[in-house]
Amino acid sequence: MHQNPDPKPARPPRDVGPRSSLETWRRVVASFGLLSALLVQLATLYAQPASATNRVLDLDGNGSYVELPADMFNDLDEATVEGWVKWDSFRDHSRFFDFGEPYQSMNVRNRFTSPNLRFEISERPGVYQTHGIEIPNLLRTNQWFHIAAVSGKGGMRLYFEGALVGTNVYQGSFSTIKSGKFGFLGHSAWKDAFPEDEDFHGQMDEVRVWKVARTEAQIREAM
Repeated sequence: MHQNPDPKPARPPRDVGPRSSLETWRRVVASFGLLSALLVQLATLYAQPASATNRVLDLDGNGSYVELPADMFNDLDEATVEGWVKWDSFRDHSRFFDFGEPYQSMNVRNRFTSPNLRFEISERPGVYQTHGIEIPNLLRTNQWFHIAAVSGKGGMRLYFEGALVGTNVYQGSFSTIKSGKFGFLGHSAWKDAFPEDEDFHGQMDEVRVWKVARTEAQIREAM
């Protein structure tokens, strides 16, 4: 794991600003979500003011999260979900993102309350059978990390700080999940079946969904 003392020195410092209500964030991201559905290859699911300050999504882990419009990415046979993420604490299975519903889901999270990073796809309704990549002891609290989860015909690939850290031969993506019921940043789509799953406590920035399986070079170039 390589250190990340200052992930993006060329950018202005991130400013969490005042906390916004869940409803406000939903309206903001939903507006961007409608646009991204049309231009998903350039989809950027975040909102920033046109100023020198780079504001971020700040989530307190107690019911604050972003809910995206349903069924946005159902037809994608391959995809890349990426973003800058900072955990303030490791809550139980707290999600960077989670799309789908219980047993039919694509998500990235910390495992249990550990610093393990896990990328997982599940596709069998009512059956807990997952395809996953898990990297032990990778995360640290209070540090920004760039995470990219790639899925599709080339298999599952997990990138951390622009470097490939894990693979899985499974070739599915959003289209194999066969559910776009929920789309969350910072919240579990499995909550109905596993109420012990906790919300994300920390911050996110520059979350993007691409309709292609991006390469390591492409991911690093856009960091």
